[in-house]
Amino acid sequence: MPPPTRTNEPRYPIQAVAARTGLTPPLLRAWERRYSVVEPERAEGGERLYSDRQIHHLNLLRMLTQHGHRISRIAKVPTAELERLLLDVGISPFDAPVRAENADLEHVLFGRGLAAVNALDVDMLEAEIERAKTVLSPLAMIDSVLCPLIRRAEAIPARGPVAQASAQALIELLTEAARSIARVTGPLGSGRPMVIWNLGAVRDASLAMAAASASLQGMRAEILHDSADGQEIADYVLAEPATGLVVSLPCHVDADQAFSALTALRKRLGREHLILCVAPIPEVFARVEDIPGLEVCANFRDLAELIDTNRS
Repeated sequence: MPPPTRTNEPRYPIQAVAARTGLTPPLLRAWERRYSVVEPERAEGGERLYSDRQIHHLNLLRMLTQHGHRISRIAKVPTAELERLLLDVGISPFDAPVRAENADLEHVLFGRGLAAVNALDVDMLEAEIERAKTVLSPLAMIDSVLCPLIRRAEAIPARGPVAQASAQALIELLTEAARSIARVTGPLGSGRPMVIWNLGAVRDASLAMAAASASLQGMRAEILHDSADGQEIADYVLAEPATGLVVSLPCHVDADQAFSALTALRKRLGREHLILCVAPIPEVFARVEDIPGLEVCANFRDLAELIDTNRS
């Protein structure tokens, strides 16, 4: 682990590190807490400050985890050895862009889908979904194309019965596409059980997508009934101590509702039970991210990483 060194070299806050590595702040903090992958300095106010050397080390870890290495197995590996592992698979350890090409491709594919949604053109949207599925990974498809398009389709104003029916058809098409990805990936999970609880009514595909994230990490997703309340969830998890818990906060959930429900669930479970949470809406994310004992992420790729990081 690259330790902090008291030199005059530049130091960067966690937001800058996230931008340079593609690792979100919650995931960076989780890796540091669980695996001590780096040891950043602290500013007087407690803010993490990272060196260029530590950022390079984090980039190596990010690239290797993207190529199938588990963070739990490479967290303690020295920088030079990480570089050698990348070279062994034909990747330069000094490739600076963070998924730049993929991010550009995802943006283009989202833009094409958005044009279809704005035109209320179901056939065009179906064609663009099929195009995106051929080039994107399941979670990239969910995070960068389907989720944003579902939110956009739900925001279409009602301009008469024909437009309303078209908007509903778009939402159903996008939701079914996400659920089909979940059905394909779901059977992969066969390991430790992971309870997936959707807070509120299931109006989008967030529950299925959270299950897919768990399955992609080898967990056995167990989706509790939609109407289960916080007490039922807590009782279930407490009865099975080895069971993990993911709370999915769908697009339509209210920030205060989410905060109240998660705070009550945290109290029922006690501090020893970690709760993973995916909150794609920024205002909901900001409202719940500081609840103690809660690991919050903003998309399903980061949820898969958090599940991997916190596997026992």
